[in-house]
Amino acid sequence: MWLLAPILALLGHQLEHPKLLRVGVQADRLLVSVTYDLAPGQASQQARALFDRDGDGALNLEEQEKLATYLEKTALLWLRIELDDAPLPLMRIERSSSRLDLPVEATQTLGIALLLQAPLPQRPELRLRIHDRDREADRHVPLSVDLSETWRVRFASEGELSGRHLGRIGLLPQRAWSAVLRRR
Repeated sequence: MWLLAPILALLGHQLEHPKLLRVGVQADRLLVSVTYDLAPGQASQQARALFDRDGDGALNLEEQEKLATYLEKTALLWLRIELDDAPLPLMRIERSSSRLDLPVEATQTLGIALLLQAPLPQRPELRLRIHDRDREADRHVPLSVDLSETWRVRFASEGELSGRHLGRIGLLPQRAWSAVLRRR
C-alpha cells in the first residue's frame, strides 16, 4: 500500500473531469446527482485560504459552510435542464462535502456532492434537454442517464442505450443532450 500512495498522489494532481453529472429519470421525478471537486494542490489550498476569514489556519463550521455554498454555486453555475422547452427548477434534497475541515495549508482535493430533484408531469411523452459546461470551455462534463422501467427512448441526441442506462455522454458548451422519452 505504501508504494501506491506516491503514484496515486501523482495521478490525482489533475482531475480530468472536476464535475460529473448523473441523471435518473423515474416515473414521477427527475433525480440529478452533481459531483464537483477542486484539484489537489494550489486550487484546493487557495480555496481553503480564501474562506479562512479569521486567519487562524483552520476553517471553523461557519467558514466551511460558506466554502460549501461557494462550491455548490460553482457546480450548478452552467447546469440547465429543460422539460418540453421550459426550464425545469431543481430542488436540492441532499448535500455532502469532502475535506473542507482540513487545515488551510492542506493540498488535498476538496469537493461537494449534490442530489437534486424535480417532479415530472404525468404525460405520455416528455422532451428533456440538459445543458452544462466546465469552467474551461474546451472540456466536457461527463453525463450518465439512467431510465426507470416507466420510460423508453424515442430519440436521443447522443449516447448508447444499454438496458436502462444511456451511457456516458460528454456535454460540450456549444451543445446540449436532448431526448424524447415515451411512457411504456
